Amino acid sequence: MNNFPAIKEKIITLARATGVSAVYLVGVNDGLALSDYDLAVVSENQSPSFKKQWQKLDPAVDLRRYVNINDFKIQSPYWPHVHYELLFGQELRPPLDPEQNDKLNLIKLASLFFTSFLRNYYRLLDSSDQAEILRNLNDWRYVEFFLPAVAPEFKPLIQEIKTARAVYPNNKISDLQDLLKRAIDESWRLVEILNGRLKEEFENIYPSYFSTYREITIFVPGDSTACRRLTEKYLFFAKRSKIIFLPLGFQFVFSSNFLVRSFFRYNTPPEVLNLFFYLKMMIKRLAGIFLLISSKNNL
Repeated sequence: MNNFPAIKEKIITLARATGVSAVYLVGVNDGLALSDYDLAVVSENQSPSFKKQWQKLDPAVDLRRYVNINDFKIQSPYWPHVHYELLFGQELRPPLDPEQNDKLNLIKLASLFFTSFLRNYYRLLDSSDQAEILRNLNDWRYVEFFLPAVAPEFKPLIQEIKTARAVYPNNKISDLQDLLKRAIDESWRLVEILNGRLKEEFENIYPSYFSTYREITIFVPGDSTACRRLTEKYLFFAKRSKIIFLPLGFQFVFSSNFLVRSFFRYNTPPEVLNLFFYLKMMIKRLAGIFLLISSKNNL
């Protein structure tokens, strides 16, 4: 278990020394050995040297955001963090309309299927790395925060994941693989729930059957069962390139809705100016195009 009181003291000491406006603990943290401490630091001093001090504070600390006050007030409602615990300074978070917050939580949870959940579970099916499996399974905690109304449906799985994390590193890899397979089953059930809610909430004026946001996603006019069948038919691509199929509700990424556009504006990483990165993405896109064409004959 990480010694959070000592880490917190280091955070406050550095906050005072650097004169920051506020420090927030964000993200999911259960206080166990596999957890780290995600921070959002608000400071008018945007000097790279100041930021570097925070980045090197402690191996258990992960600096997620380092912004000035104005950017924090504008951007923080759209960040994908589940909570904000003020560790130092003044409260700067703007108030949110409850209805708007519910819509944002739906966007935040659905967006995770473009970066994590199934993308990592299929990749880890042959893994014996306990820590990597348990870190990725912890994504299910986001369901409790972002969609509490349906979280009870997945309570047995979430509780088993919590238990497995608590006894790390004394898990059997066979048990973790079984848990991973259950997480895949339940992820597809969650996809179906999200698909229905997304269709009700967002109009897609310019739909596309192909998305390159973070990873390659292929949209098909079917339910989650059809998407799973196609994903597992082309399992090699899911494991090696994180390419999966999702139903049309997930086309919300193309919506002109202000909340959707704001979320992706503040959470899309800048492009990496690297030849290897471009070659890798080009290969993935070609694979995606191949799967898009192939899948039309398998719906």
